[in-house]
Amino acid sequence: MDQITLHEDVKTHLWYGTFAELAAEQISPTEDRVLILSEIEGQSTTLQEQIEDVLDTQISSVTRYGGNQDDLPMSPDTFDVTILSSPPHRKVFERHKPLYEASSVTRQGGTIVYRAEQGLPHSDAVRLDQILALDWETDTSPFLAAEMTVTVDGEYLPHGKNEELDVNVPVRTDQPEQRATEHEQSQSTENATFEQYA
Repeated sequence: MDQITLHEDVKTHLWYGTFAELAAEQISPTEDRVLILSEIEGQSTTLQEQIEDVLDTQISSVTRYGGNQDDLPMSPDTFDVTILSSPPHRKVFERHKPLYEASSVTRQGGTIVYRAEQGLPHSDAVRLDQILALDWETDTSPFLAAEMTVTVDGEYLPHGKNEELDVNVPVRTDQPEQRATEHEQSQSTENATFEQYA
């Protein structure tokens, strides 16, 4: 899809396509293990259908999750690509939780495609590759999307041991507080998020 530069220095662009088209560009439908997340009823199913329409084929390994994104029930490093539609109307200090969870269940080097109606969160566990403005031609307050690469290993299980995990049954075996601090950000970073995106 075509894009034009909005702010060269901060990698922000105007996107002319849909979010499904953006997500489809990151997916190899026969090779990638894909997770599609949304807290809105039915949205993950609709998004999968839209992405597969763009790809003109089915994704061979896809998991849809339509529940609370604050504590995902999947094992660390399970997915190659995570498509995340951020929950609407979150408080500033709660916007980062879905990204932390997504970065934990996505393998190191994997991709997160994140859609947000409010400011984009950030994490030391991901590298921000680009920011895109969605629906900017028709909406006075466009959604944002970001392509991110996961930079840390999400498998921080008790006693520092990694377990062989069955991709077909992604069930978390650790507790959220036992995972690495790389998925968390400091209070000073939280304050910066508040100042920048409030």
